[in-house]
Amino acid sequence: MLKGGSVSAAVKPSHKVFRTSEQFANYWAATFGNTQVPKGINWAKSELVAIHLGHRGSLGYEVRVVSVERVGQDTVVTWSERLPVATDMSHARESSPYVIASFPAQPGKVLFHTIVMDPRKPYASGDAFPRQTFLSGAHCLLATETATVISDSQSLAAFWVTAFGKATPAPACNFTKWRLVAVFLGQRPTPGYTPVIDRIARIGPREVQVMYSETKPAPGTILPQVVTNPFVILQIPVTADVVTVDRSIGL
Repeated sequence: MLKGGSVSAAVKPSHKVFRTSEQFANYWAATFGNTQVPKGINWAKSELVAIHLGHRGSLGYEVRVVSVERVGQDTVVTWSERLPVATDMSHARESSPYVIASFPAQPGKVLFHTIVMDPRKPYASGDAFPRQTFLSGAHCLLATETATVISDSQSLAAFWVTAFGKATPAPACNFTKWRLVAVFLGQRPTPGYTPVIDRIARIGPREVQVMYSETKPAPGTILPQVVTNPFVILQIPVTADVVTVDRSIGL
């Protein structure tokens, strides 16, 4: 590890690869301001990766690189996120954990694999709430990727017109008990694309983050050339939590 910590300007989850000093210097200035850039990096022989968890609402979150391995022509960086224990989460101080690691430069792509380490119960699965599907399908009017949280009937009605048109009435939802998390992938060229909920994770004393990715058709699969617009809408219980929704890193 070259450097790690809990304070940075990164508010969204991300990972980056650096193969030149210029790339790293630009990243450092945007992320850490005028602080001293780490020195002693031999860019002729090394490359760096930076992994940011994004905004977290308490102390106790940690990110570390577990391993760096060559798989075929590519380099696979496996990293872990450690979730906080209850005593950590009682301190509602914002953080943005990160790690920067160096390893010998290699040709090919750098791929990332994530492990979640959760010492708490009952969130060992990483889910703060059960995954309950409100509605899912393959066709709608949204051509671009959209992810949002809907908390009242008026917002649902407005969103529904955008997503499905005026001819399709919005289904009923008891917003005194439920909130809706809508994930729309946008237009895809064939069937076989599906939004996947990866985690419903508690990231602070009063914050829950829904992370999603998508499955894609296997390479070489013969599929009808029919445009789809896949989506899934979850329902989660109404609590005092702030709920956000983001695409999983690199997926």
